[in-house]
Amino acid sequence: MSDDLVARLRHAWAERERQLAEDFELAQVADALTASPWTSRVTQDANGSNVCGRIVDGEGYAVVHVGDQTPERAVAEHIARHDPARVLAEVERGRRDIAAKRSILDRYEDALARQQDPEYSEIATDVQVEEYQDWIIPALAEAEGLA
Repeated sequence: MSDDLVARLRHAWAERERQLAEDFELAQVADALTASPWTSRVTQDANGSNVCGRIVDGEGYAVVHVGDQTPERAVAEHIARHDPARVLAEVERGRRDIAAKRSILDRYEDALARQQDPEYSEIATDVQVEEYQDWIIPALAEAEGLA
């Protein structure tokens, strides 16, 4: 059970790292071309309803233009929240998160190897391996939606 789960976790994290790498590249380009933060400019239509006319960068330049259509406010705010600086920070947090989770699995695999080494206490390593198999690895899998 645990070996399969460990492989699935490592695969999921590798896929997430690929996504983070793509996000990082796109955000770097956008960051170089625009000023942070991105915001949505709220204007009023002819009926006095609040709508978003455009998404602008920190210097007031339009970031997203939708031809002659005005994006709905919720759509514009969603786009504005993808400010490159914010995305770059999220990528860094995602990378640290994956590295921390991998280190947990590395410790599990070290404990498995110690089970075979006569220099280590068999009871201590068995208890440690059981803890990983019984709740640590399943908890990681549940957090990743793999349980």
